[in-house]
Amino acid sequence: MKLTDKITEFMKVNNIKDYKAFSEFADVPYTTIKSFYDKGYANAKRETLVKLKKAMNLTLDEIADDNIDVDFKVKVKVNTKSNEILTPNTVIAIGNGGKKIKYEIPPEKMELANQLLSELSKKK
Repeated sequence: MKLTDKITEFMKVNNIKDYKAFSEFADVPYTTIKSFYDKGYANAKRETLVKLKKAMNLTLDEIADDNIDVDFKVKVKVNTKSNEILTPNTVIAIGNGGKKIKYEIPPEKMELANQLLSELSKKK
């Protein structure tokens, strides 16, 4: 799977509407993303690939190797409003002083967490 196909699939799965929005999310210049599609990415800088791997929650091998396919439906979910990568077991809360707290719930605790969220949503 080509890097450009990975970017396109990531955008589609995560409802990122255009390359400009993706470039802001990934902290990579729009012109760099556009040039990947227009001219190719054979000479992409390591720094750019590292930013893409972080943004797309992939390994460097998954980003750089066209022989590796990626299924983003399983791999990652993005909150496009806050530009945060979320997994099915991620909780983001506002702590004391307004600071965001991101916590990964262990799979064995997910049922309990879902029950708690259900109870909390009933109280609204």
